[in-house]
Order: sequence, then structure tokens, then C-alpha cells
Amino acid sequence: METASGEKLRLRADSVLVPDGHDISTEESGNRIEVAIRANDPRTIKNLLKKIAVDHPEFDFKNATTHSEQVDSYLDEPLCMNFRYGGPAAGRSMVKSCLALLSEVDHIETSNCVRALAYLLDPSLDAPSPCYFFFDADLVENRPQNHLFHCVSVVGQPQEGRILGYVELFNFARLLILIADEYSGPDFQETYAIDPVEGKMLDLAIDFSLVGRLDDLPKIASEPPKMYLEAFQHTGNLVQDLNDDRVRTLAISKAREGALKALGLAPSAEEVPPELKDEWIRLFMQNLRPYIESTIRRAAP
Repeated sequence: METASGEKLRLRADSVLVPDGHDISTEESGNRIEVAIRANDPRTIKNLLKKIAVDHPEFDFKNATTHSEQVDSYLDEPLCMNFRYGGPAAGRSMVKSCLALLSEVDHIETSNCVRALAYLLDPSLDAPSPCYFFFDADLVENRPQNHLFHCVSVVGQPQEGRILGYVELFNFARLLILIADEYSGPDFQETYAIDPVEGKMLDLAIDFSLVGRLDDLPKIASEPPKMYLEAFQHTGNLVQDLNDDRVRTLAISKAREGALKALGLAPSAEEVPPELKDEWIRLFMQNLRPYIESTIRRAAP
């Protein structure tokens, strides 16, 4: 990831941003050499020290005095993020998701999936796509409003002679897929949905009756539809709330553990001796101060 000013960062799975790469400086003075390294993990520091030792064999790095510390800071500028979705790889992935769900329908054979399979088996990047960005209507009848979700749904519509698939990721990436256009079997529908944060399955209802003629749908909209912009904004708010909760929890946990450690107590200690409570509170608030100041700055108009 990259900030507005161009600083490159890496987003870890726990939502913490760390420097993407490292900074290193060396300074020689008489029979001394001082090395300063800024990196995002101890292994990188260890490997860099080995490299420096090779470059400066006259110095005894094995017995050198070392000092390291972990410094937490908070962004004061926005991140530049790209939320585009689609393209050959993404389209094929969503089609595969629909076919995987379709395999649970007993009477469906590969011969019923001609359009989708022709697309997947065509190696060219400009293969005719059966995918349509769909924002003409909201197909999710009981759409969750307070959490993220992914869903995949497939339906057999013999009256229209087609099998359709619908994939929605993160509440805003919505793709309709024409799996077959010569279907005459029985009606069916299968849906799979999950909360990707909690890892829990969801019971969502997808209403394919709102889908009209696919020929009337554009493959790519000339400009973002209103429903897309609204969905994107809603998803952004949900993600921001999740991130704020994680950052707050992490900041409080680190401040607590740091205060306990400074008092010579185990970081996992559940109780603080009465005679140390006032000092623990002072250290805790001191450790939490960068987070509080960052929150105040972001909340300022």
C-alpha cells in the first residue's frame, strides 16, 4: 500500500501497517561502527547485520552491543487504495465459484453449463465473458446492514431457458453470470453466504426474478451507477469501523502489557498489586497517549 505522500507500507493480516522494505545507515568512528536499521521484522534485521558483517570484516559484530525497540505510530495522511474489481482473472474466479456451488445440484451435468465452461476453457484474455456487472436492482432480499458478507447463488430458470449465477463480494462487488442459455430442466436455486470476518455462514435470500433480459445489460458501465457508489460507501464505512475497533483493541492491549512490563510484572498478569496501581495507571495512559492523540487529530474538522 502507499500513502498520499508516496510512503510504501505493507498491510498485515492483523490490520497493522509496517514499512515495506527497510532503512539502514552505518557510521564509522575510529575503532567503532554504529549501525541503525529500521525494518518491519527481527529476521530482516538479523540478515542485514550478517550482510554488514561481511562488508566490514574488521569489526567484531558477534560481540557487538545491540539495542532494539518497537515504535508504534499512527498515520497522519490518507492511504491511496484501488477498489477496482473485474478483469479476466477475477471473472474466471467468480464463474468457478458458481460452478462449484452448482455441483451440489443433483440433476445438473457439465453439459448444462456450456456458456460458463466455454469461457473457462478459452485461454485467451479476450475470451467472450458471460459476466455482467449488475446494479439494476438489489437481488439480496435480506441484505445485512451492519457487517460484511460474501455470497454465491445459482438458479435454474427453464421459462427463460437459462441458468444464472450471482456473486457478491464485500457487499458491493456484484456480478451476474450467464452459465447456460439453453436450459430446460426443473427449477432450482442454491445459495451460499458467509461473514468473512466472523467465518459464519449466513442465510441470505437472492431474488433472481428481478433480472430481466441480459442483452439489455452493459458489460461495463460508462460511469459508476448510483447503487454502486452507495454500496461502495457503505462497505467503506463498515471496513473503517472494523479497523477502528481492531486498532483500539490493539492499542489498549499494548499499553496495558507495556505498563505491566515496566513494573516488573508479567504481561499476562490479571491483577496489579494495590501499591502499584497508581503507577500502572500513569504508565498505561502514557503508553496510550499516541493512540489518543491520533484519534483526536483524525476527529478534528
